[in-house]
Amino acid sequence: MGTRHHWGQRLLCLLLTLTTLFSLTALSFSGASAKSSPDYSVMFLAPVRDRRGNFGYLRYLKQENRSAVQIPLTQDYSAAGAFGKNGLAPVRSTTHGRWGFIDRNGKYVIQPQFLNAYAFESNGLAVVQDAATEKWGYINANGKWVIAPKYKAAYSFSDDRALVLDTWDYYFINAKGQKVLDLDKFINYDTPSFCGGYFCVRNDKGAGFFDVNGKIIVNPDENSPYTFIDVFRYSGVRLVALAKDRYGRYGYIDATGKWFIQPSRDLEGAGRFASNGLAPCQSGPTYGYIDTQYDSRSTSARFRIKPQFKNAREFTASGAAAVQSTKGTWGFINAKGQEVVPFSYSWVGDFDMVNY
Repeated sequence: MGTRHHWGQRLLCLLLTLTTLFSLTALSFSGASAKSSPDYSVMFLAPVRDRRGNFGYLRYLKQENRSAVQIPLTQDYSAAGAFGKNGLAPVRSTTHGRWGFIDRNGKYVIQPQFLNAYAFESNGLAVVQDAATEKWGYINANGKWVIAPKYKAAYSFSDDRALVLDTWDYYFINAKGQKVLDLDKFINYDTPSFCGGYFCVRNDKGAGFFDVNGKIIVNPDENSPYTFIDVFRYSGVRLVALAKDRYGRYGYIDATGKWFIQPSRDLEGAGRFASNGLAPCQSGPTYGYIDTQYDSRSTSARFRIKPQFKNAREFTASGAAAVQSTKGTWGFINAKGQEVVPFSYSWVGDFDMVNY
């Protein structure tokens, strides 16, 4: 009786041990799976066109470093724009010759009816051109006018404001269409993109920066050291902008107007820095990519991705950049310069982030 009880206890202990081991193994596999499981809460979509003029969309699987077809290429679209974060993209119907908006499956959510249309912004509004009046306004995701079409020109929202041209006057509006800031009509606002609260302005004497409250950061007058300035973009955690000095040399300035990378003839053809710290730059007939340590590198080591492309655009949040091969076809590379989308398209847009 005692012996049988003793073996029963040993068997019970063995079963408990095995149960614990199985539980720990399952947890281990579960934890490893959760740790390595890709984040599919967002996708990156880009419009593309093949050599026959067909438009479609690719999605980029960032975690897997590969792409796949999201919307098959078709002759139904004569032009295609970027997807907004709300999952809608502007396309121009070949049949109607007008712009509408499709969802991620290629179905029209807003029927073709506009002369022009741009992607939806994070505030849920898209700038479009009314076909009847040829004026610009803003719609919501249901295709309803939120800000009536009454502007001669209108631009996308950024930092909760949008630049509009009303007859002869430029000013900022908020998402309700209310005027929030008048602007000097003698200044050229032909680069109305904002980042970090700044926008680029130009006049016949120079170029500079205002903030969205109208405060001058860099004065566009005869004392300005710049003849051209591009819009600010984040380079890591720092705002920098491409600029050209009085001698025609390009460099980069920070938000105080000081040189971040000194102007040089070698930077002609350079583009904006992306958040990964890389910017396209031309060397002779081809493009490669430089980083923010350009000034401190030796001449032979200044390119992080060696010049080898006929054309190149900046990296996006997807981690991929659109580049054109020397044969004229477009594809995408990652930050290591590796091909992630084959060079098989006559044109590509950029991969933009879309929420599920």
